[in-house]
Amino acid sequence: MKDIDVNFQCPDCSTEFKLDPRDILEREFISCPNCSCPLTDEELKNLKTAIRHLLEVH
Repeated sequence: MKDIDVNFQCPDCSTEFKLDPRDILEREFISCPNCSCPLTDEELKNLKTAIRHLLEVH
């Protein structure tokens, strides 16, 4: 999992950015570094669930 990044593209400004999955698990929120458009609580919760599942499998 160390070599994997999660790629994002902001729906508001189209900025692309990457985050390490383990960093995502520690965050309370994720937002675009350019315009601050946030992921919803539900999106972040689902993303964390998927990352935890990947960590268990690998």
